[in-house]
Formats: sequence, structure tokens, C-alpha cells
Amino acid sequence: MHQKKIALVTGASSGIGNALVNELLLQGWVVVGLARSEKKLDEIKNTMGNLGNLFMPMTCDLSNQSDTSRVYQNILDQGLCPTVFFLNAGLAGNQIVENPEYLNSDEDDSQSN
Repeated sequence: MHQKKIALVTGASSGIGNALVNELLLQGWVVVGLARSEKKLDEIKNTMGNLGNLFMPMTCDLSNQSDTSRVYQNILDQGLCPTVFFLNAGLAGNQIVENPEYLNSDEDDSQSN
């Protein structure tokens, strides 16, 4: 069985993140692209022609725990299982993320297809 190649890219709307998205799409990857700007994510999807069908934009402010939890749940609900992660977005300041609930789950969320 052929399994789809799925990548998740944070900071997908500009710079290195955007370049990664474009290259991965050209190579046939399904790309879950995270960024704060819905408008910029939509522009990426619309400018990629048929390859835009492989792009799954999701707005997310990584400094907002409810946003990250929502995106995590959305990815699970869509049955996506990224195998490559490009954590390109950064946070400024000295914030510490302690024990996000979704990382402490005892449930086995894996699905076999």
C-alpha cells in the first residue's frame, strides 16, 4: 500500500517556510501549512494551480495554546499523520510552554488504514 507523504510546516506563509512549502508541493507532498495569516495561506493555495490541492492551510498562532490545540485536533479529525515536521516559526521572549494537555494524553490516537 502506498502511503501519502505528509509534511507539516510552521511559518508557511513567508520566507524559508514558504520556500519549503513550494518545494514540498512540487515534489508531490501533502503539506499542512501553519501561519497566522489566513490571507497569505490562501494566496499560496491559489497560486499553486493543481498543486494547491495538496496544500492544507491552517491558521495558527503558535504562542496561543488554544490555537495549537485546535490545529492538533483538526489534523487528527482529518486523519492526517505528518511524517516530517519543519518547525520554522519562532516565538520571541522568554515564554515557557509547560505540559500541553494534548502531549500528556494516555490514549493511543494512532489509526491503521
